[in-house]
Amino acid sequence: MLNYNKGQIIQYRCPKCFNNEAVVLKAEDKDFTEKTAGVLWVQCQECGFNDNVLLPAKDFA
Repeated sequence: MLNYNKGQIIQYRCPKCFNNEAVVLKAEDKDFTEKTAGVLWVQCQECGFNDNVLLPAKDFA
């Protein structure tokens, strides 16, 4: 399982400037009707664009 911490730099392609690195702003669990997933809030280091990523529970710690 992967563990994401606030301030961690991860590989994530920014949809705005196409930079390959982002900083984790927040990581949280989301409970849906039948499954649990993780939401990762990230910010591009180059342009400052904020985005979120929905991850399956097996990839989220």
